[in-house]
Amino acid sequence: MMISTAVNRSYSINTPRYSLDVLDANSAWIIDLRMYISLLGTRALPETFDILEHHLPSVLKAECFNQSGLPFETEVRATEVGHLFEHILLEYLCLMTPVPDGGSIAYEGKTEWDWISNTPGSFLITIGKISSRQDGFPGALRRTITLFDLIIGSRTMPVSDMAPISRYAALPAPN
Repeated sequence: MMISTAVNRSYSINTPRYSLDVLDANSAWIIDLRMYISLLGTRALPETFDILEHHLPSVLKAECFNQSGLPFETEVRATEVGHLFEHILLEYLCLMTPVPDGGSIAYEGKTEWDWISNTPGSFLITIGKISSRQDGFPGALRRTITLFDLIIGSRTMPVSDMAPISRYAALPAPN
């Protein structure tokens, strides 16, 4: 994926469990995700599949390119949280981007990490832009954060006690 690094805007989002630094470049969104907690993979989050199946089932059918060649609905059970964040964001972008009747849309994403050179728990997520209409990104990001927070908080709350996600507006809009 070739990236134009001219930056249109950037913003940061901080939570008690992680931070996001988002660069809105000309041809991609570049997200630096830094986890502050030790939950770095979905093996430690066994409710992940059930939460996705309940709140965003279409993501489980998403195309995924990984070293093992596994479909995302299998990969999601044992993947890094940065990769999970990428797929949730890609799915919300697809759902929120208007397409002509009968058309379809697909975004390309990539998650990288190097915990020898960088702090463990840091992920670099790149999402390629595919059209001139990018106004859905802030909403897709807010929805991704809401669902991601639900998943990484699931170790202390059974799925049956989780209310369906219905209010994304509670999160602050990116600056």
